[in-house]
Parts: sequence; C-alpha cells; structure tokens
Amino acid sequence: MLELLFALTGIVFGLILAYIAPEEVYPGEKYLLWLKRVISLTIAGVMGYFFIFRPDLVTGYLSSYNIPSPLIYLLLPILLIASLLLSLKFKTNYLEIANYLLFAIMYLLLSSPALAALVFLYGLPAGTLLVKEYL
Repeated sequence: MLELLFALTGIVFGLILAYIAPEEVYPGEKYLLWLKRVISLTIAGVMGYFFIFRPDLVTGYLSSYNIPSPLIYLLLPILLIASLLLSLKFKTNYLEIANYLLFAIMYLLLSSPALAALVFLYGLPAGTLLVKEYL
C-alpha cells in the first residue's frame, strides 16, 4: 500500500514542479501532453498484457476476493484507453481523477512496482498541466 501512496503523489510533485518553474509550463505544454498520453498508453498496454496474457501473475491486494476475473481484467484497460480518447476530445480535469481512480484499482489488482513507477511518472505531467490555468 505504501507503493500506491508513493505512486499517487506524482500529481503532487507535478503541481510543485509547475509552481517552481511556471515560465516553462506554457512552452512545454504540448510535450507534457504527449508524455502523459504515451505513459497512459504504456500503462494500458502493461495492464492489458498482465490481465489478458498472464493472469497467473495477478497477485495484488484484491486478488483474494472473488472478482469475475475475465470481465474486470478486460474492462479496465479498455476503460483506460476510452478515458485517454475522451481526454483528446474534452479538456477537463475530471478525466484526470478518473484516470487516477483506474490506476489505483489496477494497482490493487496487480500490485506491481513497475506499475507504481509508471503511475508516478504519469502524475508529473498531469499535475503540471492541472495547474496551468491558475498560473
């Protein structure tokens, strides 16, 4: 659980980064958006691989409960990709909250340090872009 807490603090460090260097947020906005999208697709790919091709490695915190595995393991990466596609169309901060909720659920199912690192890296550009309107 400590890894999940560390992973979800990426958005806080992204906010701090935006306040430390506000003059770099606007010129680097397109690069931060692309970085966020690439990391999100990487997370969806990693989770899709583990959930579909290697379900024997899914040994997270929630795996001891009776979860209908084929449905939820297929649904979560699809929801993440749908959220990414919605973020291309709509520019809202609520999608970031939905992404982080999906990331937390995926981490609780898989409990992988690699996933925790990817979620932390996703939070850096996401947190920086969240504070862009207020600088």
